[in-house]
Amino acid sequence: MASNALAVERHSALTATSGADGKMRYKNLSWRLDTELARRNISSKTEPKYMLRLDVYDGGNEDKPRVKSMHLQADFANMKRLQTELQRALGELGAPHAQRLTRYIK
Repeated sequence: MASNALAVERHSALTATSGADGKMRYKNLSWRLDTELARRNISSKTEPKYMLRLDVYDGGNEDKPRVKSMHLQADFANMKRLQTELQRALGELGAPHAQRLTRYIK
């Protein structure tokens, strides 16, 4: 099955080394939904999986930055939690504390 071909690289994603400035920058996120269409055992339940590929710029020099790809696998519950957390983070951008912090960083 295609979902077995992509292994979860959680350890490498969590311990990824960053560039000289200590920052990784987003480049691209591609995803697909893998499901099992048929099985002889009808009593089994299909569990769809989301296959994600996150590309980030990882250090390198200004002319030629290195691109690092991380392959991840998630189920619906984890994707829903990710969506909730990202929406909460976007909502916090308008908070006074976040605006003050943004002003100090610039």
